[in-house]
Amino acid sequence: MVHYSPPDGVELAKLYLQQILSNQPRTLNEIYAYCKAQYPIKKSAIKEARKELGVISYEENGVRLWRLPSPEQEDCRV
Repeated sequence: MVHYSPPDGVELAKLYLQQILSNQPRTLNEIYAYCKAQYPIKKSAIKEARKELGVISYEENGVRLWRLPSPEQEDCRV
């Protein structure tokens, strides 16, 4: 008998963040909706994944956006 264990929420959130943020910054609402549509992930897991990936959060025209760090910024994190 094969025992199924649910996927780790933070690891899934990291995968989803990399997917949704790969081409452009996104609003928090877009990110949460995308992650929820893929697999029910807690917001806390998404926030932890953001920290682990070094996702950059900023405000533009009164809207909170997230984006992946540039390769140069990733090099600085090591």
